[in-house]
Amino acid sequence: KRFIINKQNMNTAIQNRNESYINLRLSKRMAETYLVIEEFGPITPQQALKHFPDNRPINTVQSRFTDLHERGYIKMVMSWNNEKTGQPNTVYEVMNLREKMDYTIAAGQSWTDRIKELENDYRLPTLSEETREILKKEIKKYKSKLKNLINI
Repeated sequence: KRFIINKQNMNTAIQNRNESYINLRLSKRMAETYLVIEEFGPITPQQALKHFPDNRPINTVQSRFTDLHERGYIKMVMSWNNEKTGQPNTVYEVMNLREKMDYTIAAGQSWTDRIKELENDYRLPTLSEETREILKKEIKKYKSKLKNLINI
């Protein structure tokens, strides 16, 4: 029996897949940061500070930008010089759906490959206990990144 792909069913499948990206679940602070980037982007973490009603320290805003970037919600687009320091700051904007899916696939494959490399290194018989602990922490870090990426 031959399987025939119905174009309408294919469109439904694509729409269902896209819906999972639209209904994203983020922590409260991460969602607030995402909404600021979405509304005012492209934007740097330093520029985003003025859009929050509370007095958040820059390191908490910067860490949310980093998390959102690693999870595939936002992308780096350029560098601007900080108005106060003159130092370059990374500018971010929200990824579109296609970019999110492409990023998820590429990052997932890259991090899976890295985990395999680290696990192979961990099995080497000549490693010291200190080196094994470092490798164990790196493996845990990449597994956590992969888990967060998959939870998009």
